[in-house]
Amino acid sequence: MVKKTTNSGFTLIELLTVIVIIGLIATAVVVALSARRKDSRDARRIADIAEMKIAFELFFDSEGATYPRGDQTDVNYQSLAPAHIAALPKDPLDNADYFYRGLHGDGSACGAASASCASYVVGAKLETGHKALDGDNDGTYGSLDCSDPVYCYRP
Repeated sequence: MVKKTTNSGFTLIELLTVIVIIGLIATAVVVALSARRKDSRDARRIADIAEMKIAFELFFDSEGATYPRGDQTDVNYQSLAPAHIAALPKDPLDNADYFYRGLHGDGSACGAASASCASYVVGAKLETGHKALDGDNDGTYGSLDCSDPVYCYRP
């Protein structure tokens, strides 16, 4: 009597096919999560700017009808915290300051030596084509380029 031996298991082709399918699914998941992270960071940037608008108005009321002079590196801007905002928000991706310029009434830059600033512009570069870009301020304000994808607010 001759015994037949049967090999049970998977062939190399079957194993490779399964590995390729798992790889494709993993790639799709990573791509989808990456897009959601960008959307989340953009939403955070827009919320941070909304919080900063309140701080600027508090500064305006307490400092005699003027907004902080200079830009985001100026001591006047930095003095918003902790008196008017707990801490100045930073970009969630690279921890950089948001864009800021104090402005004169005509939209020109209001430098650190200016007596007062009648307005300001604050902005952040978004990573996606967020719908907020449809209603923001575009243009150039005191050397700050607010063309999309930069989300800018100017009162």
